[in-house]
Amino acid sequence: EGSGPRQSLNEETKTRFALILEKIEQLPAAMTITQLLQPGNMSHTSSSTLTPPETKSSTSPEKAAEGPSHVASLPVAINVLRLVELTNRASAVFKSQAVESLVYNDPVVSVFRTFGYLNRLRVSGALSVVEYNEFSSAISKHVSETDSQIVILPWARGTTIINEESGSTGPLNPFDGIFHKTTTHDQTSSVVYSELIRKVFLTSPSHVALFVDRGLSTPYNSSSSQHLFLPFFGGPDDRLALSFLVQLCRNPSVRATVVRIRKVDGIASTDTDDDAKKDDPLSTAAVAVPLHQTLAGADTIYHRDSTQTQLASVTADNVTWGRYTSPPDSRDSAALARITFSTISSPQPLHNIIDLVTQLFTQSSPAKNIIVVAGRSRKMAVESHASELQQLITARGASMSSMVPKTLGDVGAALVVSGATVSLLVLQAASSSS
Repeated sequence: EGSGPRQSLNEETKTRFALILEKIEQLPAAMTITQLLQPGNMSHTSSSTLTPPETKSSTSPEKAAEGPSHVASLPVAINVLRLVELTNRASAVFKSQAVESLVYNDPVVSVFRTFGYLNRLRVSGALSVVEYNEFSSAISKHVSETDSQIVILPWARGTTIINEESGSTGPLNPFDGIFHKTTTHDQTSSVVYSELIRKVFLTSPSHVALFVDRGLSTPYNSSSSQHLFLPFFGGPDDRLALSFLVQLCRNPSVRATVVRIRKVDGIASTDTDDDAKKDDPLSTAAVAVPLHQTLAGADTIYHRDSTQTQLASVTADNVTWGRYTSPPDSRDSAALARITFSTISSPQPLHNIIDLVTQLFTQSSPAKNIIVVAGRSRKMAVESHASELQQLITARGASMSSMVPKTLGDVGAALVVSGATVSLLVLQAASSSS
Protein backbone atom coordinates (compact mmCIF):
# COMPACT_ATOMS: atom_id res chain seq x y z
CA GLU A 1 0.00 0.00 0.00
CA GLY A 2 2.84 2.37 0.71
CA SER A 3 4.20 1.98 -2.81
CA GLY A 4 1.48 4.19 -4.30
CA PRO A 5 -1.63 3.71 -6.37
CA ARG A 6 0.11 3.12 -9.70
CA GLN A 7 1.84 0.01 -8.44
CA SER A 8 -1.36 -1.33 -6.92
CA LEU A 9 -3.10 -0.81 -10.26
CA ASN A 10 -0.35 -2.65 -12.08
CA GLU A 11 -0.59 -5.45 -9.55
CA GLU A 12 -4.27 -5.80 -10.36
CA THR A 13 -3.63 -5.83 -14.10
CA LYS A 14 -3.27 -9.46 -15.15
CA THR A 15 -0.85 -9.94 -18.05
CA ARG A 16 0.48 -13.49 -17.55
CA PHE A 17 -1.99 -16.30 -18.17
CA ALA A 18 -1.60 -20.07 -18.14
CA LEU A 19 -4.02 -21.55 -20.68
CA ILE A 20 -4.69 -25.26 -20.23
CA LEU A 21 -5.57 -27.24 -23.35
CA GLU A 22 -6.26 -30.95 -23.48
CA LYS A 23 -8.53 -31.34 -26.50
CA ILE A 24 -8.95 -29.56 -29.80
CA GLU A 25 -12.62 -29.00 -28.86
CA GLN A 26 -11.42 -26.49 -26.27
CA LEU A 27 -9.96 -24.13 -28.87
CA PRO A 28 -13.14 -22.09 -29.59
CA ALA A 29 -13.58 -21.36 -25.88
CA ALA A 30 -9.87 -20.60 -25.50
CA MET A 31 -9.93 -18.19 -28.44
CA THR A 32 -13.06 -16.43 -27.22
CA ILE A 33 -11.74 -15.68 -23.74
CA THR A 34 -8.20 -14.77 -24.80
CA GLN A 35 -9.51 -12.40 -27.47
CA LEU A 36 -11.02 -10.35 -24.64
CA LEU A 37 -7.61 -10.07 -22.97
CA GLN A 38 -6.32 -7.96 -25.84
CA PRO A 39 -6.41 -4.25 -24.92
CA GLY A 40 -8.12 -2.36 -27.71
CA ASN A 41 -5.31 0.14 -28.34
CA MET A 42 -2.91 -2.68 -29.26
CA SER A 43 -5.04 -3.71 -32.20
CA HIS A 44 -4.16 -0.38 -33.83
CA THR A 45 -0.44 -0.68 -33.17
CA SER A 46 0.91 -3.48 -35.29
CA SER A 47 4.36 -3.45 -33.74
CA SER A 48 3.36 -2.98 -30.11
CA THR A 49 4.18 -6.51 -29.01
CA LEU A 50 7.48 -6.46 -30.89
CA THR A 51 8.75 -3.08 -29.69
CA PRO A 52 11.63 -3.29 -27.20
CA PRO A 53 10.83 -1.73 -23.80
CA GLU A 54 13.48 0.95 -24.19
CA THR A 55 11.90 2.31 -27.39
CA LYS A 56 8.47 2.80 -25.85
CA SER A 57 9.58 6.11 -24.34
CA SER A 58 9.48 7.59 -27.82
CA THR A 59 5.67 7.61 -27.78
CA SER A 60 4.06 10.80 -28.94
CA PRO A 61 3.10 13.39 -26.30
CA GLU A 62 -0.55 12.85 -27.17
CA LYS A 63 -0.29 9.15 -26.35
CA ALA A 64 1.64 9.84 -23.17
CA ALA A 65 -1.12 12.18 -22.00
CA GLU A 66 -3.81 9.54 -22.27
CA GLY A 67 -3.04 8.24 -18.80
CA PRO A 68 -4.20 4.62 -18.86
CA SER A 69 -2.17 3.69 -21.94
CA HIS A 70 0.81 2.59 -19.87
CA VAL A 71 -1.43 0.02 -18.24
CA ALA A 72 -3.50 -1.03 -21.24
CA SER A 73 -0.44 -1.54 -23.43
CA LEU A 74 1.27 -3.97 -21.09
CA PRO A 75 1.99 -7.02 -23.25
CA VAL A 76 -0.27 -10.00 -22.62
CA ALA A 77 1.53 -13.34 -22.41
CA ILE A 78 -0.36 -16.61 -22.86
CA ASN A 79 1.58 -19.63 -21.60
CA VAL A 80 -0.16 -22.63 -23.16
CA LEU A 81 0.12 -26.00 -21.46
CA ARG A 82 -0.93 -28.89 -23.67
CA LEU A 83 -1.82 -31.90 -21.56
CA VAL A 84 -1.50 -35.40 -23.04
CA GLU A 85 -2.59 -38.42 -21.06
CA LEU A 86 0.16 -40.96 -20.67
CA THR A 87 -0.99 -44.22 -22.28
CA ASN A 88 0.90 -47.04 -23.96
CA ARG A 89 0.48 -45.32 -27.32
CA ALA A 90 1.40 -41.87 -26.00
CA SER A 91 4.42 -43.35 -24.25
CA ALA A 92 5.69 -44.85 -27.53
CA VAL A 93 5.29 -41.50 -29.34
CA PHE A 94 6.92 -39.65 -26.48
CA LYS A 95 9.97 -41.92 -26.57
CA SER A 96 10.34 -41.54 -30.33
CA GLN A 97 10.40 -37.73 -30.37
CA ALA A 98 11.91 -34.94 -28.34
CA VAL A 99 9.49 -32.85 -26.28
CA GLU A 100 10.41 -29.74 -28.29
CA SER A 101 9.46 -31.53 -31.49
CA LEU A 102 6.16 -32.68 -30.02
CA VAL A 103 5.23 -29.14 -28.97
CA TYR A 104 6.20 -27.72 -32.35
CA ASN A 105 4.14 -30.28 -34.27
CA ASP A 106 1.19 -30.51 -31.90
CA PRO A 107 -1.92 -29.35 -33.85
CA VAL A 108 -3.66 -27.84 -30.80
CA VAL A 109 -0.67 -25.70 -29.82
CA SER A 110 0.03 -24.79 -33.46
CA VAL A 111 -3.51 -23.54 -34.07
CA PHE A 112 -3.53 -21.45 -30.92
CA ARG A 113 -0.03 -20.09 -31.56
CA THR A 114 -1.19 -18.89 -34.99
CA PHE A 115 -4.28 -17.34 -33.42
CA GLY A 116 -2.06 -15.53 -30.93
CA TYR A 117 0.22 -14.23 -33.66
CA LEU A 118 -2.70 -12.87 -35.67
CA ASN A 119 -4.08 -11.14 -32.57
CA ARG A 120 -0.70 -9.81 -31.38
CA LEU A 121 -0.62 -11.98 -28.27
CA ARG A 122 2.61 -13.46 -26.98
CA VAL A 123 2.05 -17.19 -26.95
CA SER A 124 4.46 -19.79 -25.62
CA GLY A 125 3.82 -23.52 -25.66
CA ALA A 126 4.67 -26.39 -23.36
CA LEU A 127 3.61 -30.01 -23.40
CA SER A 128 3.22 -32.41 -20.51
CA VAL A 129 2.67 -36.15 -20.97
CA VAL A 130 1.50 -37.52 -17.63
CA GLU A 131 -1.14 -39.82 -16.21
CA TYR A 132 -4.57 -38.22 -15.95
CA ASN A 133 -4.56 -38.15 -12.15
CA GLU A 134 -1.38 -36.06 -12.33
CA PHE A 135 -2.85 -33.36 -14.57
CA SER A 136 -3.56 -30.99 -11.67
CA SER A 137 0.02 -31.33 -10.42
CA ALA A 138 1.36 -30.65 -13.93
CA ILE A 139 -0.82 -27.52 -14.10
CA SER A 140 0.43 -26.24 -10.74
CA LYS A 141 4.03 -26.84 -11.82
CA HIS A 142 3.45 -24.99 -15.10
CA VAL A 143 1.88 -22.04 -13.28
CA SER A 144 4.84 -21.76 -10.92
CA GLU A 145 7.44 -22.08 -13.69
CA THR A 146 5.79 -19.43 -15.87
CA ASP A 147 4.85 -17.17 -12.94
CA SER A 148 1.32 -16.97 -14.34
CA GLN A 149 -1.23 -14.82 -12.53
CA ILE A 150 -4.36 -16.64 -13.71
CA VAL A 151 -5.00 -20.19 -14.91
CA ILE A 152 -7.61 -20.31 -17.69
CA LEU A 153 -9.56 -23.56 -18.00
CA PRO A 154 -11.79 -23.68 -21.10
CA TRP A 155 -14.71 -26.08 -20.80
CA ALA A 156 -14.79 -28.62 -23.62
CA ARG A 157 -18.03 -29.90 -25.07
CA GLY A 158 -18.16 -33.68 -25.22
CA THR A 159 -19.84 -35.74 -27.93
CA THR A 160 -23.37 -34.45 -28.45
CA ILE A 161 -26.01 -36.56 -30.20
CA ILE A 162 -29.49 -35.39 -31.12
CA ASN A 163 -31.98 -37.18 -28.91
CA GLU A 164 -34.58 -38.66 -31.25
CA GLU A 165 -36.70 -39.95 -28.37
CA SER A 166 -38.07 -36.82 -26.76
CA GLY A 167 -39.35 -38.74 -23.78
CA SER A 168 -36.09 -40.45 -22.90
CA THR A 169 -33.94 -39.05 -20.13
CA GLY A 170 -30.47 -40.24 -19.29
CA PRO A 171 -28.29 -39.49 -16.32
CA LEU A 172 -27.38 -35.84 -16.00
CA ASN A 173 -23.86 -34.66 -16.66
CA PRO A 174 -22.16 -31.51 -15.50
CA PHE A 175 -23.72 -28.46 -17.13
CA ASP A 176 -26.21 -30.66 -19.04
CA GLY A 177 -24.31 -30.67 -22.29
CA ILE A 178 -23.62 -26.93 -21.96
CA PHE A 179 -27.28 -26.30 -21.07
CA HIS A 180 -28.72 -27.95 -24.22
CA LYS A 181 -31.79 -29.76 -22.90
CA THR A 182 -32.69 -31.34 -26.26
CA THR A 183 -29.55 -33.39 -26.64
CA THR A 184 -27.80 -36.24 -24.96
CA HIS A 185 -24.24 -35.64 -23.96
CA ASP A 186 -21.18 -37.76 -23.30
CA GLN A 187 -21.41 -37.90 -19.54
CA THR A 188 -18.13 -39.65 -18.83
CA SER A 189 -15.80 -36.98 -20.23
CA SER A 190 -17.77 -34.16 -18.57
CA VAL A 191 -17.74 -35.77 -15.15
CA VAL A 192 -14.05 -36.59 -15.32
CA TYR A 193 -13.15 -33.10 -16.52
CA SER A 194 -15.21 -31.44 -13.78
CA GLU A 195 -13.25 -33.45 -11.22
CA LEU A 196 -10.00 -32.15 -12.74
CA ILE A 197 -11.30 -28.59 -12.58
CA ARG A 198 -12.13 -28.90 -8.90
CA LYS A 199 -8.64 -30.27 -8.22
CA VAL A 200 -7.16 -27.25 -9.97
CA PHE A 201 -9.38 -24.94 -7.92
CA LEU A 202 -8.04 -26.64 -4.80
CA THR A 203 -4.34 -26.85 -5.65
CA SER A 204 -3.51 -23.97 -8.00
CA PRO A 205 -0.98 -21.47 -6.60
CA SER A 206 -2.60 -18.69 -8.67
CA HIS A 207 -6.05 -17.34 -9.48
CA VAL A 208 -8.24 -19.69 -11.54
CA ALA A 209 -10.74 -18.81 -14.28
CA LEU A 210 -13.11 -21.45 -15.66
CA PHE A 211 -14.70 -20.42 -18.96
CA VAL A 212 -17.83 -22.31 -20.02
CA ASP A 213 -18.47 -21.24 -23.59
CA ARG A 214 -22.00 -21.40 -24.99
CA GLY A 215 -20.75 -20.33 -28.40
CA LEU A 216 -21.60 -17.16 -30.32
CA SER A 217 -25.30 -16.35 -30.06
CA THR A 218 -25.22 -13.61 -32.71
CA PRO A 219 -23.46 -13.34 -36.09
CA TYR A 220 -20.76 -10.73 -36.50
CA ASN A 221 -21.66 -7.27 -37.72
CA SER A 222 -20.02 -3.87 -37.51
CA SER A 223 -21.83 -3.06 -34.25
CA SER A 224 -21.11 -6.40 -32.54
CA SER A 225 -19.92 -6.13 -28.98
CA GLN A 226 -19.26 -8.37 -26.02
CA HIS A 227 -21.31 -7.70 -22.90
CA LEU A 228 -20.25 -8.86 -19.45
CA PHE A 229 -22.59 -9.19 -16.47
CA LEU A 230 -21.32 -9.51 -12.90
CA PRO A 231 -23.49 -10.10 -9.82
CA PHE A 232 -21.33 -8.85 -6.94
CA PHE A 233 -21.99 -10.27 -3.46
CA GLY A 234 -18.53 -9.84 -1.97
CA GLY A 235 -15.69 -12.06 -0.86
CA PRO A 236 -12.27 -12.60 -2.44
CA ASP A 237 -13.62 -14.36 -5.54
CA ASP A 238 -16.10 -11.58 -6.31
CA ARG A 239 -13.44 -8.92 -5.76
CA LEU A 240 -11.17 -10.70 -8.25
CA ALA A 241 -14.09 -10.98 -10.68
CA LEU A 242 -14.80 -7.24 -10.43
CA SER A 243 -11.20 -6.12 -10.93
CA PHE A 244 -10.79 -8.55 -13.85
CA LEU A 245 -14.01 -7.32 -15.45
CA VAL A 246 -12.73 -3.74 -15.28
CA GLN A 247 -9.53 -4.87 -16.97
CA LEU A 248 -11.48 -6.57 -19.77
CA CYS A 249 -13.47 -3.37 -20.30
CA ARG A 250 -10.28 -1.56 -21.30
CA ASN A 251 -11.03 -3.19 -24.63
CA PRO A 252 -13.33 -0.68 -26.41
CA SER A 253 -15.50 -3.49 -27.82
CA VAL A 254 -16.45 -4.72 -24.33
CA ARG A 255 -19.30 -3.33 -22.23
CA ALA A 256 -20.44 -4.50 -18.81
CA THR A 257 -23.21 -4.39 -16.23
CA VAL A 258 -22.29 -4.85 -12.57
CA VAL A 259 -24.97 -5.26 -9.91
CA ARG A 260 -24.15 -5.38 -6.23
CA ILE A 261 -26.74 -7.61 -4.60
CA ARG A 262 -27.51 -7.60 -0.90
CA LYS A 263 -29.58 -10.49 0.36
CA VAL A 264 -32.35 -9.41 2.73
CA ASP A 265 -34.92 -11.31 4.75
CA GLY A 266 -38.36 -11.50 3.23
CA ILE A 267 -40.70 -13.56 1.13
CA ALA A 268 -40.73 -12.96 -2.59
CA SER A 269 -44.07 -12.45 -4.30
CA THR A 270 -43.49 -15.57 -6.36
CA ASP A 271 -43.74 -17.59 -3.17
CA THR A 272 -47.09 -16.10 -2.09
CA ASP A 273 -48.90 -15.74 -5.41
CA ASP A 274 -51.49 -18.50 -5.11
CA ASP A 275 -53.01 -17.78 -8.53
CA ALA A 276 -49.65 -18.15 -10.20
CA LYS A 277 -49.16 -21.45 -8.40
CA LYS A 278 -52.48 -22.73 -9.67
CA ASP A 279 -51.56 -21.83 -13.23
CA ASP A 280 -48.14 -23.38 -13.02
CA PRO A 281 -48.24 -27.19 -13.27
CA LEU A 282 -44.72 -27.40 -11.86
CA SER A 283 -45.77 -25.79 -8.58
CA THR A 284 -48.17 -28.65 -7.86
CA ALA A 285 -45.42 -31.18 -8.14
CA ALA A 286 -45.27 -32.93 -4.75
CA VAL A 287 -41.95 -32.08 -3.80
CA ALA A 288 -38.57 -31.00 -3.79
CA VAL A 289 -36.22 -32.41 -6.37
CA PRO A 290 -32.91 -32.94 -4.61
CA LEU A 291 -29.48 -32.46 -6.02
CA HIS A 292 -28.29 -35.87 -7.19
CA GLN A 293 -25.30 -36.81 -5.11
CA THR A 294 -22.50 -38.37 -7.12
CA LEU A 295 -19.70 -40.74 -6.26
CA ALA A 296 -17.25 -38.96 -8.54
CA GLY A 297 -15.48 -37.16 -5.73
CA ALA A 298 -15.89 -35.58 -2.35
CA ASP A 299 -16.74 -31.92 -2.00
CA THR A 300 -13.94 -29.40 -1.59
CA ILE A 301 -13.85 -28.41 2.07
CA TYR A 302 -12.45 -25.04 3.13
CA HIS A 303 -11.66 -24.06 6.69
CA ARG A 304 -14.01 -21.67 8.47
CA ASP A 305 -12.65 -18.17 8.74
CA SER A 306 -12.50 -16.21 11.95
CA THR A 307 -14.82 -13.29 12.62
CA GLN A 308 -11.87 -10.93 12.24
CA THR A 309 -11.07 -12.37 8.80
CA GLN A 310 -14.70 -12.06 7.72
CA LEU A 311 -14.87 -8.43 8.87
CA ALA A 312 -11.65 -7.67 7.00
CA SER A 313 -13.17 -9.24 3.88
CA VAL A 314 -16.32 -7.09 4.19
CA THR A 315 -14.13 -3.99 4.50
CA ALA A 316 -12.18 -5.06 1.42
CA ASP A 317 -15.49 -5.50 -0.45
CA ASN A 318 -16.52 -1.93 0.33
CA VAL A 319 -13.11 -0.52 -0.59
CA THR A 320 -13.08 -2.41 -3.91
CA TRP A 321 -16.63 -1.37 -4.76
CA GLY A 322 -15.94 2.26 -3.85
CA ARG A 323 -12.76 2.35 -5.93
CA TYR A 324 -14.71 1.65 -9.10
CA THR A 325 -18.02 3.39 -8.37
CA SER A 326 -16.70 6.64 -6.89
CA PRO A 327 -15.71 9.43 -9.30
CA PRO A 328 -13.52 7.39 -11.64
CA ASP A 329 -9.76 7.50 -11.46
CA SER A 330 -8.37 8.86 -14.73
CA ARG A 331 -6.26 5.73 -15.19
CA ASP A 332 -9.37 3.60 -15.70
CA SER A 333 -11.91 6.25 -16.65
CA ALA A 334 -12.35 4.92 -20.20
CA ALA A 335 -13.01 1.38 -18.98
CA LEU A 336 -15.35 2.51 -16.19
CA ALA A 337 -17.33 4.63 -18.65
CA ARG A 338 -18.27 1.36 -20.39
CA ILE A 339 -19.61 -0.20 -17.17
CA THR A 340 -23.02 0.35 -15.59
CA PHE A 341 -23.04 -0.04 -11.80
CA SER A 342 -26.12 -0.48 -9.60
CA THR A 343 -27.14 -1.91 -6.23
CA ILE A 344 -30.23 -3.91 -5.33
CA SER A 345 -31.55 -5.76 -2.29
CA SER A 346 -33.47 -8.99 -2.69
CA PRO A 347 -34.70 -11.96 -0.64
CA GLN A 348 -34.12 -14.15 -3.73
CA PRO A 349 -30.92 -12.97 -5.40
CA LEU A 350 -30.55 -15.98 -7.71
CA HIS A 351 -34.01 -15.31 -9.16
CA ASN A 352 -33.05 -11.68 -9.68
CA ILE A 353 -29.82 -12.65 -11.44
CA ILE A 354 -31.69 -14.90 -13.87
CA ASP A 355 -34.22 -12.13 -14.57
CA LEU A 356 -31.50 -9.53 -15.14
CA VAL A 357 -29.55 -11.80 -17.48
CA THR A 358 -32.72 -12.61 -19.42
CA GLN A 359 -33.50 -8.90 -19.78
CA LEU A 360 -29.99 -8.19 -21.01
CA PHE A 361 -30.28 -10.87 -23.66
CA THR A 362 -33.81 -10.15 -24.85
CA GLN A 363 -33.80 -6.35 -24.70
CA SER A 364 -30.39 -5.64 -26.21
CA SER A 365 -30.45 -4.18 -29.70
CA PRO A 366 -28.47 -5.19 -31.57
CA ALA A 367 -28.23 -8.55 -29.83
CA LYS A 368 -25.10 -9.08 -27.76
CA ASN A 369 -22.98 -12.07 -26.85
CA ILE A 370 -23.24 -12.17 -23.06
CA ILE A 371 -20.76 -13.61 -20.58
CA VAL A 372 -21.76 -13.83 -16.92
CA VAL A 373 -18.71 -13.25 -14.74
CA ALA A 374 -19.08 -14.69 -11.24
CA GLY A 375 -16.98 -15.56 -8.24
CA ARG A 376 -17.02 -19.27 -7.41
CA SER A 377 -17.45 -18.36 -3.73
CA ARG A 378 -16.91 -21.80 -2.27
CA LYS A 379 -14.77 -20.19 0.43
CA MET A 380 -15.40 -17.01 2.41
CA ALA A 381 -18.80 -16.65 0.77
CA VAL A 382 -20.82 -13.69 2.02
CA GLU A 383 -24.12 -15.54 1.64
CA SER A 384 -25.22 -19.12 1.12
CA HIS A 385 -27.67 -19.59 -1.74
CA ALA A 386 -28.06 -23.35 -1.38
CA SER A 387 -31.71 -23.23 -0.27
CA GLU A 388 -32.71 -20.84 -3.04
CA LEU A 389 -30.89 -22.96 -5.60
CA GLN A 390 -32.91 -25.94 -4.37
CA GLN A 391 -36.11 -23.90 -4.79
CA LEU A 392 -35.12 -23.06 -8.37
CA ILE A 393 -34.51 -26.71 -9.19
CA THR A 394 -37.86 -27.70 -7.71
CA ALA A 395 -39.86 -24.88 -9.32
CA ARG A 396 -38.52 -25.73 -12.76
CA GLY A 397 -39.00 -29.46 -12.36
CA ALA A 398 -35.33 -29.87 -13.05
CA SER A 399 -32.70 -32.23 -11.75
CA MET A 400 -29.04 -31.58 -11.21
CA SER A 401 -25.87 -33.38 -10.24
CA SER A 402 -24.41 -32.16 -6.95
CA MET A 403 -21.09 -31.52 -8.68
CA VAL A 404 -22.53 -28.59 -10.66
CA PRO A 405 -22.66 -26.13 -7.71
CA LYS A 406 -19.48 -27.70 -6.36
CA THR A 407 -17.73 -26.78 -9.60
CA LEU A 408 -19.44 -23.54 -10.64
CA GLY A 409 -20.69 -22.16 -7.34
CA ASP A 410 -24.33 -21.32 -6.64
CA VAL A 411 -24.64 -18.46 -9.15
CA GLY A 412 -23.25 -20.55 -12.00
CA ALA A 413 -25.43 -23.51 -11.02
CA ALA A 414 -28.53 -21.28 -11.02
CA LEU A 415 -27.80 -20.20 -14.58
CA VAL A 416 -27.38 -23.82 -15.61
CA VAL A 417 -30.80 -24.61 -14.10
CA SER A 418 -32.34 -21.67 -15.95
CA GLY A 419 -30.82 -22.70 -19.28
CA ALA A 420 -29.82 -19.08 -19.88
CA THR A 421 -28.28 -18.38 -23.28
CA VAL A 422 -25.04 -17.03 -21.83
CA SER A 423 -21.47 -18.13 -21.33
CA LEU A 424 -19.94 -18.33 -17.86
CA LEU A 425 -16.62 -17.08 -16.53
CA VAL A 426 -16.17 -18.39 -12.99
CA LEU A 427 -13.23 -17.06 -10.99
CA GLN A 428 -11.55 -18.15 -7.79
CA ALA A 429 -8.93 -16.03 -6.08
CA ALA A 430 -5.64 -17.56 -5.00
CA SER A 431 -5.50 -18.43 -1.32
CA SER A 432 -2.77 -15.89 -0.70
CA SER A 433 -5.08 -13.09 -1.85
CA SER A 434 -8.03 -14.12 0.29
